[in-house]
Amino acid sequence: MKKAISLILGLVIILTMFTGFSSTVSAAGVSDLKIGDYVQIGKYQDAAILWRVIEIDNNGPLLLSDKILAMKDFNAQDPNAPDTGNWMKRTDGSNFWETSNLRAWLNSTADVVTWPRGLYPSRAETPGDVYYDPEPGFLHDSNFTASERSLIKSVKQRQVLTDFEKNLDTYGGSSAEIWINSISQLGRNEVHNDKSVWVYGGPLYEEQYAYDLTEKIFLLDVWQIDRLFDNDNLKTTKGDPYIFAEYAKASGLKGKEADDNFNGYGRWYSRTPCVRSQGGDNINGVYLLGVGDGPQWLYDMAKRDWHKAFWSGESPAGNNKRCGIRPAFYLETALANIKSGSGSKGNPYVISGITLSAAPSQNSFEMNGKPVSIPQAYNISGNNYLQLRAIAVLLNGTASQFNVGWDGQYAVIETGKAYDGAANTANMKQTTNVKPSNTSFKIDGVVVTFEKVYLIDGDTNYLQLREVAEKLSGTKSQFNVYWDDATAKAVIVPGAKYTGTK
Repeated sequence: MKKAISLILGLVIILTMFTGFSSTVSAAGVSDLKIGDYVQIGKYQDAAILWRVIEIDNNGPLLLSDKILAMKDFNAQDPNAPDTGNWMKRTDGSNFWETSNLRAWLNSTADVVTWPRGLYPSRAETPGDVYYDPEPGFLHDSNFTASERSLIKSVKQRQVLTDFEKNLDTYGGSSAEIWINSISQLGRNEVHNDKSVWVYGGPLYEEQYAYDLTEKIFLLDVWQIDRLFDNDNLKTTKGDPYIFAEYAKASGLKGKEADDNFNGYGRWYSRTPCVRSQGGDNINGVYLLGVGDGPQWLYDMAKRDWHKAFWSGESPAGNNKRCGIRPAFYLETALANIKSGSGSKGNPYVISGITLSAAPSQNSFEMNGKPVSIPQAYNISGNNYLQLRAIAVLLNGTASQFNVGWDGQYAVIETGKAYDGAANTANMKQTTNVKPSNTSFKIDGVVVTFEKVYLIDGDTNYLQLREVAEKLSGTKSQFNVYWDDATAKAVIVPGAKYTGTK
């Protein structure tokens, strides 16, 4: 009996090493996060930050701070801005998100933030208000530990542009008139399987100048904000749409800043620029979310009247233009561990980061009945990860050969073609320098998403061999891979459809 149990345990260990069944890579519970859950990560002004899962998409769970954490100017005035017809950039600051002071502060870990263009957004002439000075960066060690910062995923997001930055457009846009008059500009209803489904897009999205921007901590854009209406699980404690935001007590905001006349709700920034030509001048601002004069605003916002739901704000800077900050980020689930909590507001999930360790793989490989060597192979928590280029080298000259390249945005896999490169040289050793990769991939021109890709001890992508086989199944470069119990080897079969079994 003991011998039988030992054999079973041995097989379980072997299968875990190869097939990817592991209890330590993905922390229990993280995959169960759902829209509406509350999460606690980091702190600000010595108080824990409460986040809310507002969407789960291809980037993973999208978290938004439950309350307004602070009030800041979006950008500093720039007296050196070129005179391009928009005088507000000089007197009131630019609405260009990428180089804004707010984005710099949100993503800084420094004691003293390095400000874009060297412009310090001080407002010393209004003592008592909450501005940038003398704070360190939002991601400073006093707010987030290194482990907590590892939970902030780096993602590429579409960022719309105004006419002044249209030279950056990579989407073939034709418009710079960012002026929301109705919800129809943000999307449309389409019928799918006899059900009406809201599809994000619309003329404003499809025609607008835009480009991709890599983000960690960011503000929501108007399309992400629109999702706050879409789920019944997203409401404030007062039962209002989650587009309304209260102030965090630790922020120190009170009096006029707390908008007491509007049930404690305040206004907060989006990152979407607002530009419209009027009488030869241009409004230069960003869309603000919040409440305005009169109870009709609550009614109109609940009906998704975006012209009233947003305050355009004439400028991102200036004494009367400071506004609330609700940071957002995508959770890096591969490194997340739920320590405690139930996901409710009163008992949020407390999430910490996991430190992954990679060691040179000790597994043996076989192809076409012969042993093959793959030097660039690591083992992480019982799973084999290989350099994508090393896999290409291994299969070169077989029925499953494929080429690997880089087009400036995607790692490109071309099936059926010989590989004309080499595997990257790697100093194989045990390391904890392991982090999820944000590389995007294409196979024969089609964008694909790999479940787990890591950068190990550098900037080289390592993927699971079985997942590469799965993605290439049905293409000119398909191959099968499985674990052979008899030989204790991973067997690669070029040209065969992937099944994962012998």
